[in-house]
Amino acid sequence: MPAKAPFRIAIVYFVVGTVWVLVTDYLLLRMPLSLEQLSRLQTLKGGIYVVITAGLAWILVRRHAFQQLRIQQELREQRDTAQKTLREREALIGEIHHRVRNILQIVLSIIGLSSQAKAGEHAESDAPGERDTSSAPSLTASQQIGRITERVSAIALVHDHVLTSRNVEAVDCSRYIPALVNSVRPRFYRPNVEVTHRVAEIMLSLEVAVPCGLVINELLINALTHGFPPDGEGSVSVTMEADAGNSNEVVITVLDDGVGIGTQFAASARAANEAVGLLIAEAMALQISAELHVAPRQDSPGTEATLRFKPLDNATSEA
Repeated sequence: MPAKAPFRIAIVYFVVGTVWVLVTDYLLLRMPLSLEQLSRLQTLKGGIYVVITAGLAWILVRRHAFQQLRIQQELREQRDTAQKTLREREALIGEIHHRVRNILQIVLSIIGLSSQAKAGEHAESDAPGERDTSSAPSLTASQQIGRITERVSAIALVHDHVLTSRNVEAVDCSRYIPALVNSVRPRFYRPNVEVTHRVAEIMLSLEVAVPCGLVINELLINALTHGFPPDGEGSVSVTMEADAGNSNEVVITVLDDGVGIGTQFAASARAANEAVGLLIAEAMALQISAELHVAPRQDSPGTEATLRFKPLDNATSEA
């Protein structure tokens, strides 16, 4: 386009000049004029021609200059946009690497805790005079892998919600936690145990949402797996809300009305396979500087697990 502009200006200049000369000469020839009058009119015609062509040239050149300025401005804007996009992508790639590294560290922690619990169980069962752990059946290798897979699935679910919401900065817990509960319920289905949830509209960063999801995952699985007799009836509820007395704190509660967690189990649980979930829940709570309290309910049978923490960023309004 810029290379064609001078050519177009020359064509317009040529056409206007040719038309002007032909028309004015034709009109002058048709007039009965003396040589002196014709000479004066020719001079006047030439002056008018110079003024017209100069104005036309100024308009065309000015228009061409404005086009060049506009093109340069667009190129600068495109360059600035490309540089900004490149910086954002570099920052996003760095953030992705950082988060992938954190997630891999969590997965390694889960595997490490599972291995430690298994080794502790073997050491305790082999020690003379110690508690007999035969009542706590060991999980097979495939079952252990299945439990680790369930925990990794809880992590993957957070990232699914981040992708669908297109918000890489925060996770909407009013959507994530119900989806997590609904994903655990069919895998540990108890026909006589009702599972409910009530979650406020709380936004958590990905670094906080992942540990919270793992804590809920472990507490819910423990409640469904060990909280009720084989044919027992009852209910499990999961709630997440802002603390009424402290708006800066978030409280997650997993409550069941099953057999309850006794002091004997609490003292010996770390040596059994079934306690790996509590170990992982405690590790995840420690990662986000949260308080995790698991104890028998005071007013009725069952277990009450409470996670209390202060997120960096949150917005709460009852769902």
